[in-house]
Amino acid sequence: MALKSAICFGAGHYGELLYHEIAKEYDILAFVDNDSQKWGRKINDTKIYDPASCLREMCYDVVIITCGAPQNIINKQLHELGISKEKVIHSYVDLASEMDGGYWYEDVRFKNQVIYYPVFDTDFELTS
Repeated sequence: MALKSAICFGAGHYGELLYHEIAKEYDILAFVDNDSQKWGRKINDTKIYDPASCLREMCYDVVIITCGAPQNIINKQLHELGISKEKVIHSYVDLASEMDGGYWYEDVRFKNQVIYYPVFDTDFELTS
């Protein structure tokens, strides 16, 4: 059975963290982000686009939220772009931080599984 196609909304740290988990169940076509400095770059060979053009022009099954921005802001933006709420998946990211062994860890909840990723002083690098 073919995977459903997805666009991930949020190309920051959390998008990077969740990429491989989401890719187990969805074909990730693109990332979108409101930060224009990220447009044209890639996360794991998946290109980052402007939300308005990408979400209107590409064919996809779902939009998966992969950022920590307030959900009401993201929902409003997606609604204004004509994306139905039935196409939006919010359940992948529930973020919290705790101190463990001298490092901050991101507690990323993925479909009721908790995955701990170490977070260091430098963020991942985006590639062009």
